[in-house]
Amino acid sequence: MNQYRTLKSWFHEDEKLHRQKYKERYNGEETLRFPFSAGENPAFVVLAGEVTAKSDAIRKMQIQLEHLESELPCLPVILMDSLFQEIEQSNAIEGIHCSRKELQNALSVQPATRFAGQLEQYLRLLSGKVQFPETPGDIRKLYDAMLLEDIIRDTPHNRPDGRIFRAHSVAVTDRLKTVHKGIQPESKIIQLMETALSLVQDHAIPFLIRTAVFHFLFGYIHPFYDGNGRLNRFLTSLLVSGEFSTLAALQLSSGFRKHQKKYYRAFEEAEHPLNKGDLTPFVLMFLDILEEAFSVGISRLENLKSS
Repeated sequence: MNQYRTLKSWFHEDEKLHRQKYKERYNGEETLRFPFSAGENPAFVVLAGEVTAKSDAIRKMQIQLEHLESELPCLPVILMDSLFQEIEQSNAIEGIHCSRKELQNALSVQPATRFAGQLEQYLRLLSGKVQFPETPGDIRKLYDAMLLEDIIRDTPHNRPDGRIFRAHSVAVTDRLKTVHKGIQPESKIIQLMETALSLVQDHAIPFLIRTAVFHFLFGYIHPFYDGNGRLNRFLTSLLVSGEFSTLAALQLSSGFRKHQKKYYRAFEEAEHPLNKGDLTPFVLMFLDILEEAFSVGISRLENLKSS
């Protein structure tokens, strides 16, 4: 199977071929076109052979994981450990130190304890008591419940100041340069968030594709001054746990952190003007990390079973 190439790589080889490849991909029968732009170009995903193969592999791993889970009565202990790890790793991606001791303290002490909001929402995910947001207002309610107290405590100037989201501009940097400017003004943030939430409900789009594209679009919108990555990863775990294994869903942040450079580069490449809105490489990156999350979950249960 040929490896899927970025359109940018074709441009550096031959500009005429680059234009041809773009037209073929965007207009192809196996292409999903979306009602938003990545950068200046309409977003699309090609259901290439690699995408289909990775999706099939994940679904086979889900069956394997379900079989193992049914044989291990100690699964709740494993899930709780994975939950703590997921919160630790999601915070670590943002450069926030979050220790197991702090999470255990939040579990047993006061509701206002640091990380208590995150812990509460992940516990609700674990118990199946949290519903995926349906409106931009629901996104804000989840943000307030999950992150607002910690953000006010650590960086009070980052408190949301718009009707629902942020009222002013925000730039994402890699400490050297700006890699993304969040959507502005707030009216467009709300409009694009409605598009993102509609996408999640569009069952004409394969589940794994719409989950990956939602993950990109939420990061692209960047609706808050702070906490976007943590909330986006929680929402993604929530989607995966609803369709697949909760254990695998709680390995995602570990995978994103392990492949952090690849993860952030995929966001940048998706917006690059020479890639012309092609989100297929981003989807492939997402599927790679999800496949690894399943593999970690399977290995963990197989080791416990044989011990």
